[in-house]
Amino acid sequence: MKSLRAVIVPSDTTKRIHHLEVEKGLPPLQELVGGYIEMVRLNAFPGLHGYINEEGKLNGLPVNVRATSLVYGRSCWDNLHDVIVGDMIVLSSRGPEERSVKLDDINEILALDYTGVLLPGPDVHLA
Repeated sequence: MKSLRAVIVPSDTTKRIHHLEVEKGLPPLQELVGGYIEMVRLNAFPGLHGYINEEGKLNGLPVNVRATSLVYGRSCWDNLHDVIVGDMIVLSSRGPEERSVKLDDINEILALDYTGVLLPGPDVHLA
């Protein structure tokens, strides 16, 4: 089975965002997020989408501040209406089918992680 280059955005902020090869298909994605998947668009990166655990909030998974920033944009912390929980897998949605994430996009996401741009400011309190 063909594999795709994906980006993993862990909910644990002590773990770095990283990339890996993931097999195409539903079961590998479900295994990576720990359950049924839900697709979300990344406002910060048009042409990319993420997969998260569909039942993550029901199962009490931790808030993923970096994934929340990628999905809703950095300014979302000023007017927070929703959060992403659990780990997120990022793939490309350019074209009619899923594709590997381009190396340029991977490098840009990794650079954001190292600069802390994806984290909310110190005045944000998640309850």
